[in-house]
Amino acid sequence: MADPFDLDALKTKIETERSRPVTFAGKTFHLVPPELMSDDDYAKFVAADEDDMLALAPLMLDDYAGFVAVGGSAVLLAQAIKAISDEPPAPGDEGSTPGEDAAS
Repeated sequence: MADPFDLDALKTKIETERSRPVTFAGKTFHLVPPELMSDDDYAKFVAADEDDMLALAPLMLDDYAGFVAVGGSAVLLAQAIKAISDEPPAPGDEGSTPGEDAAS
């Protein structure tokens, strides 16, 4: 019989490699990769128009209410995501796409 697959380790790996911290107003928030969204949030995420940041932002940030409370907005978050996606890849990650292992 095969050893059980460790989903805790997989979740930790996704959190470490794909969740991106962003700081604003002295607080740290985390962009949530789709794999870590609840089923309900993921369904809303895939159903939303990709340009509808008012629908997507609360799903993509771990504490969107806290982000808005300190002056953040969906438009500001969209700008942060664009800036992150425009960053050059880390050494060794050339050729990979955001959210993809360099070995993929």
